[in-house]
Amino acid sequence: MGLVGRSNQGSGSAVSKGLILVLCVLLVAQSAAASNIVVGGSRGWALGVNYNTWASKTRVRTVDNLVFKYNRNLHDVVVVSKTNFYSCNANRPIARFKSGTDFVKFSKPGTHYVICGVPGHCKAGMKLAINVRA
Repeated sequence: MGLVGRSNQGSGSAVSKGLILVLCVLLVAQSAAASNIVVGGSRGWALGVNYNTWASKTRVRTVDNLVFKYNRNLHDVVVVSKTNFYSCNANRPIARFKSGTDFVKFSKPGTHYVICGVPGHCKAGMKLAINVRA
């Protein structure tokens, strides 16, 4: 970064101000960078995980990816409406994923709903309501 002219406070002050500006820009850029957040932490997307507790401790932004890691022979990931979340209905999905490692990004802030569409799994607790912030 080049500086043109002189400051009345000396060149050291102008350089310090320039460095502070660069550091501020870098901090803002870093805070806006997307994160990959593994749903369920080390346990992943599986039966026996309390996703209410996990979601209450996890901050997700619209730039972040939720990463669902699971055995694709046993589970899937189904994005559903609020009504279908509470009734565990996977018949009218907004989106469905089956790879075993799915990256899901919610570009709009608000609460989003995900269930496992395998019969019985949602009712056994494999469901996630996640608040996504701008």
